[in-house]
Amino acid sequence: MAVEVFLGGGSSLQINWIWKPNFRLVKEIIGIGLPAFVMMSATSLMVVSVNRVLVSYGGEGEIAIFGIINRLLTFSDMPISGIVQGMQPIIGFNHGAGLAERVGRTFKLCAYIATGIAMITWIIIMTIPGLLMNIFTADHEMIKNGSEALRWIFFVTPMIGLPMVASGLYQALGKARKAFMLSMSRRVLFLLPFVFILPHFFGLKGVWLSFSLGDGMAFLLTAIILLKDRKPLFASCRLEEN
Repeated sequence: MAVEVFLGGGSSLQINWIWKPNFRLVKEIIGIGLPAFVMMSATSLMVVSVNRVLVSYGGEGEIAIFGIINRLLTFSDMPISGIVQGMQPIIGFNHGAGLAERVGRTFKLCAYIATGIAMITWIIIMTIPGLLMNIFTADHEMIKNGSEALRWIFFVTPMIGLPMVASGLYQALGKARKAFMLSMSRRVLFLLPFVFILPHFFGLKGVWLSFSLGDGMAFLLTAIILLKDRKPLFASCRLEEN
């Protein structure tokens, strides 16, 4: 049916069977899409690396605990990822139309919403970690140890919204390098070094602490990049508000 639409003239987009690739365009597509690929791949790399360290400093129980926490991490990131995916076409359209003030306003609104969602997640984790662990296991020792690990891992969760939204912003603006850097920051650039270094000094707690330190460093990197780009991104927005 789709082929009939394109070949029958029912669409403004026509298929040319003799395909001549535009390598400049292909490069731009790969560059813009690469951050999303990196984010998905980084999660797998993070899980493998953490499990490897847990084998040395913990055991099967700690690996099982991290398996539960990883599900909660994924679940906590999903609403913010949805905000980012909804933001990107709006940012891209307004950027292409030269409406810088709308780009700035959209980014600010999404950053506030994402931070609010992260704050709610933080409150829930800090308040009822045992109840969340109890959803996945009835083992009292795992619930106790998992509750402590949850608090360490989610300690700076309110900071995760800005890096995720900023990565989506730069991806929508076609700034592949900055989007790539920010997408790598949480799970690769900062987290993995901490995961391999901190356990030498803090043991098992160092593994859990690595997540918070990684998120904190990603937040600082994002803030520095945004401050550097604040004039082109938000100047028009401030002028219109005044």
